[in-house]
Amino acid sequence: MEEIPKTTSLKYSSLELKFYNIWNRQWKNLIILEREVKFIPTRRFRFDFVHRPSKTAIEIQGRGKHGTFKGLDIDYTKLNLAIVNGWTVFQLSNPMINHSWIEQIGNYIISQQEKCDNCDDVT
Repeated sequence: MEEIPKTTSLKYSSLELKFYNIWNRQWKNLIILEREVKFIPTRRFRFDFVHRPSKTAIEIQGRGKHGTFKGLDIDYTKLNLAIVNGWTVFQLSNPMINHSWIEQIGNYIISQQEKCDNCDDVT
């Protein structure tokens, strides 16, 4: 299993680490994702993983706050605001963090990059 770079101060949940390791095995150096990115400057909402050029976000859904009514309301607000602001959001539960879904997300990002006329960098 690949280690998380020591230069990051961000902590990974076990599901985020699982995603990170599978992603790097499939897409390392081809599609670079950022971590914990705010997508609306005036709000505290952050995405777990982001590919900015294609405006693609990946949210890893564990238990915890996501399972409460208030947590779900916050998640739905975040998702709706992301859509309004032009983002595509993939939400993955534990069973969905696998090679098949990660391949589909990577292929989606590549397809969005190919549509972009003004993009200089595919990562």
